[in-house]
Amino acid sequence: MPRIQSIHSCSRSMASTVATLPEHIEHLRVSSPEEIAQLISNLGSQLEPQLPGELPQAYLDSLSDADRTVCYCAARILYATREGKFVPQEMQLRAIVADKNRKHINVTAGTGSGKTLPIALNILLDDPSKRLITITFSPLRQLQASQKEEFESHYGISTAVINDQTPKDSEWWNEHVWNTHDKKPGKCRHLIITVEQAFRSREGHLPPLYLLLCNPYFQRCVTRVNIDEVHCIYTAGTTLYGVPAFRPAWGRLPEIQAILPYSTIWAYYTATLPPHIHSMLTRTLLTTDNFVNIFVTSNRPNIIYATHRLVKNMDEARNYRCFVQSPFQLSTQPHVLIFVDNLNLCNRICNYLCQTITKSHQNQDVIMHYHSQMSDDYLKKAHDEFTSSTGKCRVLVAASGQSVGVDFPNVEIVCTVGLPPTGVDAIQRGGRGGRKPGSEALFVIFYEDWVESINLPDYLAPGSDLVDPDRPRSSLKSSANRRERAPYSMVKIVQEDTCIRHQLNIDYLNDRS
Repeated sequence: MPRIQSIHSCSRSMASTVATLPEHIEHLRVSSPEEIAQLISNLGSQLEPQLPGELPQAYLDSLSDADRTVCYCAARILYATREGKFVPQEMQLRAIVADKNRKHINVTAGTGSGKTLPIALNILLDDPSKRLITITFSPLRQLQASQKEEFESHYGISTAVINDQTPKDSEWWNEHVWNTHDKKPGKCRHLIITVEQAFRSREGHLPPLYLLLCNPYFQRCVTRVNIDEVHCIYTAGTTLYGVPAFRPAWGRLPEIQAILPYSTIWAYYTATLPPHIHSMLTRTLLTTDNFVNIFVTSNRPNIIYATHRLVKNMDEARNYRCFVQSPFQLSTQPHVLIFVDNLNLCNRICNYLCQTITKSHQNQDVIMHYHSQMSDDYLKKAHDEFTSSTGKCRVLVAASGQSVGVDFPNVEIVCTVGLPPTGVDAIQRGGRGGRKPGSEALFVIFYEDWVESINLPDYLAPGSDLVDPDRPRSSLKSSANRRERAPYSMVKIVQEDTCIRHQLNIDYLNDRS
């Protein structure tokens, strides 16, 4: 457990001492509102040059004394855990206040806006003596791994990842998740889960988590359920345009909500919640008035949007030569993230670009690929090489599934090869760029020439779901090709002269901020 230097304490016994994080939090728990307010007021005067910003005072002034105290506690805990380098913003404090008032939360906030922070602070604000459990459903194994590292290393929250690679033996589950003999939680307060582990498999197998979710003793310990990337309920968990859902478990999350106690808080997080997906969410998961909507725009001014027509087709590898400097210099080569829907093409682009750099840099991990068929060790290495300040990787060719959630903080150019299947995918992919403070990024869609020949009125034919901007021209089969799958939202972006930023944010997301 990390030890935290107490900067200031209202209690003489805590002053100028070194406290563990749990001791520090417990001290906040028993302090009066006046003492906590004094702690916060001292932070700015003591270490103001180190703070990246100020607390949202106008929002704090609008709160009741009790809610303001919750915010001050959260700010003080964040200060202690992150060495005084961060202060919570209004979006994060709104989510924390809603949780403490036992309200469900629907957070729509752009990529890089800090949606992980309220999840962490809500856990730290729980009374540890109650041994409460927080569940977070997360879509990708690699995303789960990075989330676990963040929760444990930054916040000291013991976290277990539960997916298809999690041990099945009872000893591991008794230690980390739930002791079936004692009917008490294991050592992990936070469980990050892939949705498939919550349901009976197609083969009829019962995952351990499925059995726990049916256990009334376990149910009573679950204080909140977070759904990260909640738009996946629609994009991955729903039969669309005649094609079966490719991850149907996402569409079954309302079943989990139905079996957990009514008192369990549900929190939904995404950067992309267009009206047609929000409408589905209100019909399935947000079925009560006891929730708070929190919105932060994803329209970031530091991202430039563009489209580019490919020469011949996307299989022509020379189309991607533009992403590598000539002559090549590692020190000035920008970080480029290329999203590809086809794994074979992903590998071919990577191999081709490797041949375009100087021989001394070949086989040095300067150009790497990143997709689900790689080992977890390789994926971690690729992620670290691409994101670390000392890493060598400058161009990462990634499968499109990695566009969701995984943090790539230093990307200057993002390219999506071919039309993104939805506007959600386009915004998620583009949002990987420009996440470093003060940076700018280019997001470019590489499209094939046949996109220009599609007749837009075909998308308005009788029987079309005009509410869904990602609809194809007609029903699809599982074997449908790229042209047949082309979504209205993306074809419209290519063909019309309207600003791409306007089309993605105002037309698609209904975000007019």
